[in-house]
Amino acid sequence: MVRASHWELPLAWDFELEKYARWWAGQREGDCKLQHSFPEDDFKLGENVFWGSGSGWTPTDAVRAWADEVKYYTYATNTCQEDQMCGHYTQIVWSSTRRLGCARVVCDDGDTFMTCNYDPPDGLPEGYELKRGIEEELEFFLRATPGNYREALKREGELRVERCVPLVCGGDGRGDGVPWVAFWIGVACSLLVHLCTDLIRQMIGTQPHEVSSRLDESLSIIPGCSQFQVRDLPEGIVVGPLDSPLFKSLHRMSQELPRAAAILVNDIEEMDPTPILDHLGTIIKKCLPVGPLSHLAPTRPDSDSDPRSCLPWLESKAPASVAYVGFGTMLVPPPSELAALAEGLEASGAHFLWSLKDEHRESLPAGFLDRTRGRGLVVPWTPQTRVLAHVAVGAFINHCGWNSVLEGIMEGVPMMCRPFFGDERVNARVLSHVLGIAAEIKGGVLTREGVMDGLDLLLREEGKKMREKVGSLKQIGRNAVSQTGSTTKNLKTLLEIIKGSA
Repeated sequence: MVRASHWELPLAWDFELEKYARWWAGQREGDCKLQHSFPEDDFKLGENVFWGSGSGWTPTDAVRAWADEVKYYTYATNTCQEDQMCGHYTQIVWSSTRRLGCARVVCDDGDTFMTCNYDPPDGLPEGYELKRGIEEELEFFLRATPGNYREALKREGELRVERCVPLVCGGDGRGDGVPWVAFWIGVACSLLVHLCTDLIRQMIGTQPHEVSSRLDESLSIIPGCSQFQVRDLPEGIVVGPLDSPLFKSLHRMSQELPRAAAILVNDIEEMDPTPILDHLGTIIKKCLPVGPLSHLAPTRPDSDSDPRSCLPWLESKAPASVAYVGFGTMLVPPPSELAALAEGLEASGAHFLWSLKDEHRESLPAGFLDRTRGRGLVVPWTPQTRVLAHVAVGAFINHCGWNSVLEGIMEGVPMMCRPFFGDERVNARVLSHVLGIAAEIKGGVLTREGVMDGLDLLLREEGKKMREKVGSLKQIGRNAVSQTGSTTKNLKTLLEIIKGSA
Protein backbone atom coordinates (compact mmCIF):
# COMPACT_ATOMS: atom_id res chain seq x y z
CA MET A 1 0.00 0.00 0.00
CA VAL A 2 2.90 2.37 0.68
CA ARG A 3 4.21 1.92 -2.88
CA ALA A 4 0.72 1.95 -4.39
CA SER A 5 -0.01 5.34 -2.78
CA HIS A 6 2.88 6.70 -4.87
CA TRP A 7 1.80 4.80 -8.00
CA GLU A 8 4.77 2.44 -7.81
CA LEU A 9 4.70 -1.20 -8.83
CA PRO A 10 4.40 -3.92 -6.18
CA LEU A 11 7.53 -5.86 -5.27
CA ALA A 12 8.09 -9.51 -6.15
CA TRP A 13 9.14 -11.87 -3.37
CA ASP A 14 12.62 -13.28 -4.00
CA PHE A 15 13.70 -16.44 -2.20
CA GLU A 16 17.43 -15.68 -2.44
CA LEU A 17 16.82 -12.34 -0.72
CA GLU A 18 14.64 -14.11 1.82
CA LYS A 19 17.45 -16.63 2.43
CA TYR A 20 19.90 -13.78 3.00
CA ALA A 21 17.45 -11.97 5.31
CA ARG A 22 16.88 -15.18 7.32
CA TRP A 23 20.62 -15.59 7.66
CA TRP A 24 21.03 -12.06 9.03
CA ALA A 25 18.03 -12.42 11.34
CA GLY A 26 19.67 -15.58 12.67
CA GLN A 27 22.90 -13.66 13.29
CA ARG A 28 21.00 -11.12 15.39
CA GLU A 29 18.98 -13.69 17.34
CA GLY A 30 21.58 -13.73 20.10
CA ASP A 31 21.87 -9.97 20.71
CA CYS A 32 18.99 -8.29 18.78
CA LYS A 33 21.26 -5.37 17.83
CA LEU A 34 19.73 -2.89 15.39
CA GLN A 35 22.59 -3.44 12.97
CA HIS A 36 22.92 -3.72 9.18
CA SER A 37 24.55 -6.69 7.52
CA PHE A 38 26.76 -4.48 5.34
CA PRO A 39 29.33 -1.80 6.20
CA GLU A 40 27.71 1.65 5.95
CA ASP A 41 29.74 2.54 2.86
CA ASP A 42 29.42 -0.80 1.06
CA PHE A 43 25.79 -1.88 0.74
CA LYS A 44 25.40 -4.69 -1.81
CA LEU A 45 21.62 -4.68 -1.36
CA GLY A 46 19.05 -2.25 -0.07
CA GLU A 47 18.32 -3.08 3.56
CA ASN A 48 15.88 -1.97 6.26
CA VAL A 49 16.14 -3.24 9.83
CA PHE A 50 13.71 -2.98 12.74
CA TRP A 51 13.86 -3.68 16.47
CA GLY A 52 10.95 -3.76 18.91
CA SER A 53 10.78 -4.41 22.64
CA GLY A 54 8.88 -7.63 23.28
CA SER A 55 7.74 -10.40 20.95
CA GLY A 56 4.48 -8.94 19.63
CA TRP A 57 5.82 -6.84 16.77
CA THR A 58 4.64 -7.79 13.27
CA PRO A 59 5.94 -7.06 9.73
CA THR A 60 3.14 -4.50 9.41
CA ASP A 61 4.57 -2.64 12.41
CA ALA A 62 8.00 -2.55 10.80
CA VAL A 63 6.68 -1.22 7.49
CA ARG A 64 4.58 1.37 9.30
CA ALA A 65 7.63 2.60 11.23
CA TRP A 66 9.74 2.84 8.07
CA ALA A 67 6.95 4.53 6.09
CA ASP A 68 6.41 7.09 8.87
CA GLU A 69 9.77 8.65 7.92
CA VAL A 70 7.98 10.30 4.97
CA LYS A 71 7.44 13.29 7.25
CA TYR A 72 11.18 13.97 7.13
CA TYR A 73 11.55 13.60 3.35
CA THR A 74 11.36 16.44 0.80
CA TYR A 75 10.52 15.20 -2.69
CA ALA A 76 11.50 18.42 -4.45
CA THR A 77 15.13 18.15 -3.34
CA ASN A 78 15.29 14.39 -2.61
CA THR A 79 16.67 15.14 0.85
CA CYS A 80 15.91 14.42 4.50
CA GLN A 81 15.42 17.06 7.13
CA GLU A 82 18.57 17.90 9.02
CA ASP A 83 19.32 15.45 11.86
CA GLN A 84 16.45 13.18 10.78
CA MET A 85 16.31 9.80 9.03
CA CYS A 86 14.23 8.96 5.97
CA GLY A 87 16.29 6.28 4.21
CA HIS A 88 14.00 3.46 5.30
CA TYR A 89 11.04 5.21 3.68
CA THR A 90 12.84 5.95 0.41
CA GLN A 91 14.00 2.33 0.22
CA ILE A 92 10.37 1.16 0.33
CA VAL A 93 9.15 3.49 -2.45
CA TRP A 94 12.29 3.68 -4.64
CA SER A 95 10.95 3.34 -8.18
CA SER A 96 13.71 1.06 -9.49
CA THR A 97 13.29 -1.52 -6.72
CA ARG A 98 11.49 -4.64 -7.93
CA ARG A 99 12.10 -7.51 -5.50
CA LEU A 100 12.54 -8.11 -1.80
CA GLY A 101 12.95 -10.77 0.86
CA CYS A 102 12.30 -10.36 4.58
CA ALA A 103 12.64 -12.24 7.85
CA ARG A 104 11.53 -11.88 11.45
CA VAL A 105 12.98 -13.45 14.58
CA VAL A 106 12.25 -13.29 18.30
CA CYS A 107 15.64 -12.87 19.95
CA ASP A 108 16.98 -14.69 22.98
CA ASP A 109 16.09 -11.71 25.18
CA GLY A 110 12.45 -11.81 24.03
CA ASP A 111 12.63 -8.74 21.74
CA THR A 112 11.88 -8.72 18.00
CA PHE A 113 14.28 -8.14 15.09
CA MET A 114 13.17 -7.81 11.45
CA THR A 115 15.09 -7.18 8.27
CA CYS A 116 14.14 -6.69 4.60
CA ASN A 117 16.49 -6.69 1.62
CA TYR A 118 15.68 -5.00 -1.69
CA ASP A 119 17.12 -5.40 -5.18
CA PRO A 120 16.43 -4.53 -8.89
CA PRO A 121 13.89 -6.43 -11.03
CA ASP A 122 13.36 -10.17 -10.84
CA GLY A 123 11.94 -12.48 -13.52
CA LEU A 124 14.03 -11.22 -16.45
CA PRO A 125 16.08 -13.73 -18.46
CA GLU A 126 19.84 -13.42 -17.99
CA GLY A 127 21.19 -10.62 -20.16
CA TYR A 128 17.75 -9.61 -21.44
CA GLU A 129 17.37 -5.95 -22.40
CA LEU A 130 13.95 -4.40 -21.93
CA LYS A 131 12.40 -2.99 -25.10
CA ARG A 132 9.15 -1.56 -23.73
CA GLY A 133 10.24 -0.23 -20.35
CA ILE A 134 8.18 -0.60 -17.21
CA GLU A 135 5.21 -2.26 -18.92
CA GLU A 136 7.41 -5.13 -20.05
CA GLU A 137 8.86 -5.42 -16.55
CA LEU A 138 5.33 -5.74 -15.18
CA GLU A 139 4.60 -8.52 -17.66
CA PHE A 140 7.66 -10.47 -16.47
CA PHE A 141 6.65 -9.82 -12.86
CA LEU A 142 3.13 -11.15 -13.37
CA ARG A 143 4.50 -14.14 -15.28
CA ALA A 144 6.98 -15.03 -12.55
CA THR A 145 4.77 -14.51 -9.50
CA PRO A 146 2.52 -17.61 -9.70
CA GLY A 147 5.60 -19.85 -9.80
CA ASN A 148 7.12 -18.01 -6.86
CA TYR A 149 3.87 -18.44 -4.96
CA ARG A 150 3.78 -22.19 -5.56
CA GLU A 151 7.39 -22.43 -4.49
CA ALA A 152 6.51 -20.60 -1.27
CA LEU A 153 3.78 -23.15 -0.53
CA LYS A 154 6.24 -26.02 -1.01
CA ARG A 155 8.80 -24.41 1.27
CA GLU A 156 6.41 -23.33 4.00
CA GLY A 157 7.24 -26.23 6.27
CA GLU A 158 10.99 -25.61 5.94
CA LEU A 159 11.04 -22.08 7.30
CA ARG A 160 12.09 -21.58 10.89
CA VAL A 161 11.84 -17.79 10.88
CA GLU A 162 8.47 -16.10 10.24
CA ARG A 163 8.19 -14.43 6.83
CA CYS A 164 6.22 -11.52 5.45
CA VAL A 165 5.16 -12.30 1.84
CA PRO A 166 3.29 -9.50 0.05
CA LEU A 167 2.27 -11.32 -3.16
CA VAL A 168 -0.35 -10.40 -5.71
CA CYS A 169 -1.19 -13.39 -7.91
CA GLY A 170 -3.46 -13.94 -10.85
CA GLY A 171 -5.12 -17.18 -11.88
CA ASP A 172 -7.57 -19.36 -10.02
CA GLY A 173 -5.03 -20.76 -7.56
CA ARG A 174 -6.11 -24.38 -8.12
CA GLY A 175 -2.92 -25.57 -9.75
CA ASP A 176 -1.98 -27.23 -6.44
CA GLY A 177 -5.51 -28.09 -5.35
CA VAL A 178 -5.80 -24.88 -3.35
CA PRO A 179 -8.91 -22.70 -3.83
CA TRP A 180 -8.19 -19.09 -4.64
CA VAL A 181 -9.86 -16.78 -2.10
CA ALA A 182 -9.37 -13.05 -2.67
CA PHE A 183 -9.63 -10.35 -0.01
CA TRP A 184 -11.11 -6.91 -0.71
CA ILE A 185 -10.21 -4.43 2.02
CA GLY A 186 -12.93 -1.90 1.16
CA VAL A 187 -16.70 -1.61 0.95
CA ALA A 188 -18.69 -3.97 -1.30
CA CYS A 189 -19.86 -1.25 -3.70
CA SER A 190 -16.27 -0.23 -4.50
CA LEU A 191 -15.57 -3.85 -5.41
CA LEU A 192 -18.62 -3.80 -7.65
CA VAL A 193 -17.61 -0.71 -9.62
CA HIS A 194 -14.14 -2.21 -10.21
CA LEU A 195 -15.71 -5.44 -11.44
CA CYS A 196 -17.85 -3.37 -13.83
CA THR A 197 -14.87 -1.51 -15.29
CA ASP A 198 -15.45 -2.74 -18.85
CA LEU A 199 -19.17 -1.92 -18.73
CA ILE A 200 -18.49 1.57 -17.38
CA ARG A 201 -15.84 2.24 -20.02
CA GLN A 202 -18.22 1.08 -22.74
CA MET A 203 -21.04 3.34 -21.52
CA ILE A 204 -19.05 6.40 -20.42
CA GLY A 205 -15.92 6.31 -22.56
CA THR A 206 -12.32 6.81 -21.51
CA GLN A 207 -11.24 9.93 -23.36
CA PRO A 208 -10.87 13.01 -21.09
CA HIS A 209 -13.44 15.02 -23.07
CA GLU A 210 -15.95 12.17 -22.86
CA VAL A 211 -15.56 11.68 -19.11
CA SER A 212 -15.40 15.36 -18.12
CA SER A 213 -18.81 16.05 -19.71
CA ARG A 214 -20.46 13.23 -17.74
CA LEU A 215 -19.02 13.59 -14.25
CA ASP A 216 -22.40 14.40 -12.70
CA GLU A 217 -24.21 11.48 -14.32
CA SER A 218 -25.63 8.67 -12.19
CA LEU A 219 -24.11 5.20 -12.30
CA SER A 220 -27.59 3.73 -12.71
CA ILE A 221 -26.21 1.35 -15.34
CA ILE A 222 -24.99 -0.72 -12.37
CA PRO A 223 -27.75 -2.21 -10.19
CA GLY A 224 -27.69 -0.66 -6.73
CA CYS A 225 -25.44 2.27 -7.75
CA SER A 226 -27.96 4.88 -8.88
CA GLN A 227 -26.94 7.18 -6.00
CA PHE A 228 -23.32 7.25 -7.19
CA GLN A 229 -21.93 9.56 -9.85
CA VAL A 230 -19.20 9.18 -12.44
CA ARG A 231 -17.06 11.62 -10.43
CA ASP A 232 -17.08 9.16 -7.53
CA LEU A 233 -15.27 6.45 -9.49
CA PRO A 234 -11.75 5.49 -8.36
CA GLU A 235 -8.83 6.38 -10.59
CA GLY A 236 -8.06 3.67 -13.12
CA ILE A 237 -11.63 3.02 -14.27
CA VAL A 238 -12.26 5.99 -16.59
CA VAL A 239 -10.05 8.66 -14.99
CA GLY A 240 -6.26 8.86 -14.83
CA PRO A 241 -3.43 7.40 -16.97
CA LEU A 242 -5.25 4.19 -17.86
CA ASP A 243 -2.20 2.86 -19.70
CA SER A 244 -0.04 3.01 -16.57
CA PRO A 245 1.11 -0.39 -15.20
CA LEU A 246 -0.79 0.10 -11.96
CA PHE A 247 -4.11 0.84 -13.64
CA LYS A 248 -3.60 -1.97 -16.13
CA SER A 249 -3.09 -4.27 -13.15
CA LEU A 250 -6.34 -2.99 -11.61
CA HIS A 251 -8.16 -3.64 -14.87
CA ARG A 252 -6.77 -7.15 -15.07
CA MET A 253 -7.81 -7.66 -11.45
CA SER A 254 -11.40 -6.79 -12.36
CA GLN A 255 -11.30 -9.44 -15.08
CA GLU A 256 -9.63 -12.13 -12.94
CA LEU A 257 -11.57 -11.82 -9.66
CA PRO A 258 -14.74 -13.54 -10.94
CA ARG A 259 -12.64 -16.73 -11.19
CA ALA A 260 -11.96 -16.76 -7.43
CA ALA A 261 -13.70 -19.35 -5.27
CA ALA A 262 -14.79 -16.49 -3.02
CA ILE A 263 -14.01 -12.87 -2.24
CA LEU A 264 -13.82 -11.76 1.36
CA VAL A 265 -14.94 -8.15 1.89
CA ASN A 266 -14.14 -6.03 4.95
CA ASP A 267 -17.76 -4.96 5.16
CA ILE A 268 -20.91 -5.67 7.17
CA GLU A 269 -23.46 -7.69 5.21
CA GLU A 270 -26.57 -6.04 6.65
CA MET A 271 -25.15 -2.59 5.96
CA ASP A 272 -24.88 -3.11 2.20
CA PRO A 273 -27.84 -2.38 -0.07
CA THR A 274 -29.39 -5.67 -1.21
CA PRO A 275 -29.19 -4.81 -4.95
CA ILE A 276 -25.41 -4.40 -4.68
CA LEU A 277 -24.90 -7.78 -3.00
CA ASP A 278 -27.36 -9.39 -5.41
CA HIS A 279 -25.54 -8.03 -8.45
CA LEU A 280 -22.16 -9.06 -7.02
CA GLY A 281 -23.64 -12.55 -6.78
CA THR A 282 -24.17 -12.56 -10.56
CA ILE A 283 -20.51 -11.66 -11.24
CA ILE A 284 -18.51 -13.59 -8.64
CA LYS A 285 -18.94 -17.04 -7.13
CA LYS A 286 -19.21 -16.01 -3.49
CA CYS A 287 -19.11 -12.62 -1.78
CA LEU A 288 -18.38 -13.03 1.93
CA PRO A 289 -18.60 -9.82 4.04
CA VAL A 290 -16.42 -10.51 7.08
CA GLY A 291 -16.12 -7.07 8.61
CA PRO A 292 -15.40 -5.15 10.59
CA LEU A 293 -12.02 -6.90 10.88
CA SER A 294 -10.94 -4.46 13.58
CA HIS A 295 -13.49 -6.11 15.91
CA LEU A 296 -12.40 -9.67 15.17
CA ALA A 297 -8.96 -9.40 16.76
CA PRO A 298 -7.73 -7.63 19.90
CA THR A 299 -5.76 -4.41 19.45
CA ARG A 300 -2.14 -4.19 20.49
CA PRO A 301 -1.72 -2.65 23.96
CA ASP A 302 0.47 0.20 22.70
CA SER A 303 -2.20 1.27 20.17
CA ASP A 304 -4.45 2.12 23.11
CA SER A 305 -1.85 4.18 24.98
CA ASP A 306 -2.62 7.84 25.58
CA PRO A 307 0.70 9.67 26.04
CA ARG A 308 -0.85 13.09 25.31
CA SER A 309 -3.73 12.69 27.83
CA CYS A 310 -6.44 13.03 25.20
CA LEU A 311 -8.95 10.99 27.18
CA PRO A 312 -8.68 13.04 30.40
CA TRP A 313 -9.09 16.18 28.26
CA LEU A 314 -12.30 14.74 26.79
CA GLU A 315 -13.67 14.01 30.25
CA SER A 316 -14.34 17.71 30.84
CA LYS A 317 -16.42 18.11 27.65
CA ALA A 318 -20.16 17.68 27.25
CA PRO A 319 -21.56 14.64 25.41
CA ALA A 320 -21.37 14.81 21.60
CA SER A 321 -19.75 18.25 21.69
CA VAL A 322 -16.23 17.49 20.35
CA ALA A 323 -15.12 17.19 16.73
CA TYR A 324 -12.30 14.66 16.36
CA VAL A 325 -10.00 15.23 13.35
CA GLY A 326 -7.86 12.33 12.13
CA PHE A 327 -6.65 11.69 8.57
CA GLY A 328 -4.78 8.46 9.26
CA THR A 329 -1.03 7.85 9.17
CA MET A 330 -0.38 8.16 5.42
CA LEU A 331 -2.43 11.15 4.26
CA VAL A 332 -2.54 14.82 5.12
CA PRO A 333 -4.50 17.58 3.36
CA PRO A 334 -2.46 20.17 1.44
CA PRO A 335 -1.31 23.22 3.46
CA SER A 336 -4.08 25.46 2.12
CA GLU A 337 -6.74 23.00 3.29
CA LEU A 338 -5.08 22.53 6.68
CA ALA A 339 -5.29 26.29 7.13
CA ALA A 340 -8.94 26.34 6.00
CA LEU A 341 -9.78 23.47 8.36
CA ALA A 342 -8.19 25.33 11.26
CA GLU A 343 -10.08 28.51 10.40
CA GLY A 344 -13.35 26.58 10.23
CA LEU A 345 -12.73 24.89 13.57
CA GLU A 346 -11.91 28.22 15.19
CA ALA A 347 -14.87 30.08 13.71
CA SER A 348 -17.33 27.29 14.58
CA GLY A 349 -16.74 27.71 18.31
CA ALA A 350 -16.79 23.92 18.69
CA HIS A 351 -14.47 21.87 20.89
CA PHE A 352 -12.03 19.80 18.82
CA LEU A 353 -9.31 17.18 19.18
CA TRP A 354 -6.95 17.09 16.19
CA SER A 355 -4.38 14.38 15.47
CA LEU A 356 -1.77 16.31 13.47
CA LYS A 357 1.93 15.50 13.19
CA ASP A 358 4.22 18.24 14.49
CA GLU A 359 5.83 18.93 11.11
CA HIS A 360 2.46 20.03 9.69
CA ARG A 361 1.76 22.63 12.37
CA GLU A 362 3.53 25.23 10.27
CA SER A 363 0.50 25.19 7.94
CA LEU A 364 -1.83 26.36 10.70
CA PRO A 365 -2.81 30.07 10.82
CA ALA A 366 -0.62 32.29 13.00
CA GLY A 367 -1.89 32.32 16.57
CA PHE A 368 -4.42 29.52 15.98
CA LEU A 369 -3.11 27.28 18.76
CA ASP A 370 -3.08 30.13 21.28
CA ARG A 371 -6.55 31.40 20.37
CA THR A 372 -8.13 27.95 20.63
CA ARG A 373 -6.26 26.73 23.70
CA GLY A 374 -8.71 25.17 26.14
CA ARG A 375 -11.46 24.27 23.71
CA GLY A 376 -9.07 22.67 21.22
CA LEU A 377 -6.25 20.13 21.58
CA VAL A 378 -3.75 19.42 18.77
CA VAL A 379 -1.50 16.38 19.31
CA PRO A 380 0.73 14.27 17.03
CA TRP A 381 -0.99 10.99 17.90
CA THR A 382 -4.20 9.75 19.54
CA PRO A 383 -5.60 6.35 20.58
CA GLN A 384 -8.21 6.73 17.85
CA THR A 385 -10.56 3.87 18.76
CA ARG A 386 -10.72 4.96 22.41
CA VAL A 387 -11.23 8.58 21.37
CA LEU A 388 -14.11 7.67 19.05
CA ALA A 389 -15.66 5.57 21.82
CA HIS A 390 -15.71 8.53 24.22
CA VAL A 391 -19.14 9.99 24.88
CA ALA A 392 -17.85 13.55 24.32
CA VAL A 393 -17.02 12.95 20.64
CA GLY A 394 -19.88 13.95 18.35
CA ALA A 395 -18.18 14.22 14.94
CA PHE A 396 -15.28 12.54 13.12
CA ILE A 397 -13.51 14.48 10.33
CA ASN A 398 -11.44 12.07 8.22
CA HIS A 399 -10.23 11.08 4.73
CA CYS A 400 -12.90 8.40 4.29
CA GLY A 401 -10.46 5.52 4.34
CA TRP A 402 -12.59 2.44 4.92
CA ASN A 403 -10.85 1.33 8.11
CA SER A 404 -11.43 4.75 9.66
CA VAL A 405 -15.03 4.71 8.46
CA LEU A 406 -15.68 1.35 10.11
CA GLU A 407 -14.11 2.58 13.34
CA GLY A 408 -16.44 5.58 13.30
CA ILE A 409 -19.48 3.41 12.62
CA MET A 410 -18.58 0.87 15.30
CA GLU A 411 -18.34 3.67 17.88
CA GLY A 412 -21.52 5.40 16.69
CA VAL A 413 -19.94 8.69 15.50
CA PRO A 414 -21.28 10.62 12.44
CA MET A 415 -18.64 11.90 10.06
CA MET A 416 -17.43 14.58 7.68
CA CYS A 417 -15.15 13.19 4.97
CA ARG A 418 -12.60 14.74 2.65
CA PRO A 419 -11.69 11.93 0.19
CA PHE A 420 -8.33 12.07 -1.62
CA PHE A 421 -7.94 9.14 -4.02
CA GLY A 422 -8.88 5.57 -4.84
CA ASP A 423 -12.09 4.25 -3.31
CA GLU A 424 -12.42 7.10 -0.83
CA ARG A 425 -14.89 9.01 -3.01
CA VAL A 426 -17.10 5.93 -3.24
CA ASN A 427 -16.89 5.59 0.55
CA ALA A 428 -17.86 9.23 1.01
CA ARG A 429 -20.92 8.80 -1.20
CA VAL A 430 -21.95 5.68 0.75
CA LEU A 431 -21.81 7.61 4.01
CA SER A 432 -23.54 10.78 2.88
CA HIS A 433 -26.12 9.56 0.36
CA VAL A 434 -26.73 5.88 1.09
CA LEU A 435 -26.37 5.55 4.86
CA GLY A 436 -27.04 9.20 5.74
CA ILE A 437 -24.41 9.38 8.50
CA ALA A 438 -21.96 11.94 7.09
CA ALA A 439 -21.86 15.58 6.05
CA GLU A 440 -20.79 16.09 2.46
CA ILE A 441 -17.91 18.49 1.78
CA LYS A 442 -19.06 20.75 -1.03
CA GLY A 443 -16.63 20.98 -3.91
CA GLY A 444 -14.54 18.14 -2.53
CA VAL A 445 -12.03 20.37 -0.71
CA LEU A 446 -11.89 21.77 2.80
CA THR A 447 -12.91 25.42 3.11
CA ARG A 448 -13.57 27.59 6.15
CA GLU A 449 -17.28 27.86 5.37
CA GLY A 450 -17.60 24.18 4.45
CA VAL A 451 -16.09 23.08 7.77
CA MET A 452 -18.36 25.45 9.69
CA ASP A 453 -21.45 24.19 7.85
CA GLY A 454 -20.46 20.58 8.38
CA LEU A 455 -19.86 21.01 12.10
CA ASP A 456 -23.08 22.93 12.48
CA LEU A 457 -24.88 20.00 10.86
CA LEU A 458 -23.13 17.26 12.87
CA LEU A 459 -23.05 18.85 16.30
CA ARG A 460 -26.46 20.50 16.27
CA GLU A 461 -30.04 19.23 15.87
CA GLU A 462 -29.54 17.41 12.55
CA GLY A 463 -26.58 15.62 14.07
CA LYS A 464 -28.93 13.89 16.54
CA LYS A 465 -30.68 12.18 13.63
CA MET A 466 -27.36 11.08 12.18
CA ARG A 467 -26.23 9.77 15.56
CA GLU A 468 -29.42 7.71 15.77
CA LYS A 469 -28.72 6.24 12.32
CA VAL A 470 -25.07 5.46 13.02
CA GLY A 471 -26.07 4.10 16.42
CA SER A 472 -28.31 1.59 14.66
CA LEU A 473 -25.43 0.65 12.34
CA LYS A 474 -23.17 0.21 15.36
CA GLN A 475 -25.56 -2.37 16.74
CA ILE A 476 -25.80 -4.07 13.36
CA GLY A 477 -22.00 -4.32 13.29
CA ARG A 478 -21.84 -5.78 16.78
CA ASN A 479 -24.50 -8.31 15.89
CA ALA A 480 -22.55 -9.28 12.76
CA VAL A 481 -19.49 -10.34 14.78
CA SER A 482 -21.52 -12.20 17.41
CA GLN A 483 -21.54 -16.00 17.53
CA THR A 484 -24.67 -16.14 15.37
CA GLY A 485 -23.93 -13.09 13.21
CA SER A 486 -23.39 -12.80 9.46
CA THR A 487 -19.64 -12.24 9.73
CA THR A 488 -19.25 -15.35 11.86
CA LYS A 489 -21.38 -17.32 9.39
CA ASN A 490 -19.28 -16.10 6.44
CA LEU A 491 -16.03 -16.99 8.19
CA LYS A 492 -17.39 -20.51 8.68
CA THR A 493 -18.12 -20.61 4.95
CA LEU A 494 -14.52 -19.59 4.32
CA LEU A 495 -13.32 -22.52 6.44
CA GLU A 496 -15.54 -24.87 4.43
CA ILE A 497 -13.98 -23.55 1.21
CA ILE A 498 -10.50 -24.07 2.59
CA LYS A 499 -11.40 -27.63 3.61
CA GLY A 500 -12.85 -28.21 0.14
CA SER A 501 -16.39 -28.89 1.31
CA ALA A 502 -18.06 -25.80 -0.13
